[in-house]
Amino acid sequence: RTSSVYNMICAKIENVISTDFAATRDYAVFAEQYFPIYNYADEFNKESFANQDHIANSRSIKKEMLKLRQWGQDLERMKLANVIGIFGVDSKTLRNFLIDRKSVVLEDMKSVLHTAARDSSSDVLVQFQQRIKSL
Repeated sequence: RTSSVYNMICAKIENVISTDFAATRDYAVFAEQYFPIYNYADEFNKESFANQDHIANSRSIKKEMLKLRQWGQDLERMKLANVIGIFGVDSKTLRNFLIDRKSVVLEDMKSVLHTAARDSSSDVLVQFQQRIKSL
């Protein structure tokens, strides 16, 4: 352990580890582009979404749902693994987590919209039936 060759080899190994670790951290920055998906899913509140006027906000709701669909496509294209020097970066867990979160939000939106559409259709049916009776 006091040999100069041993110390030189240890220093080279430490240098490779440090360099590869720094490169791995630089590579991991790619995940920042997926923060909006996480933040959107984290901030989504089904109750407040259910309390919106869905007819008046139909265009913005459509945009939100299209954004979720685009995010799903982006997640499907995400690179699942990469080797940088001696380190491997696995992003499969991140991708699956974000896909699950996005899917929950989308299913909540669909559920609320289906319920709102059913309720609105029932109201219209009742109004038609009342008008038919009055004629």
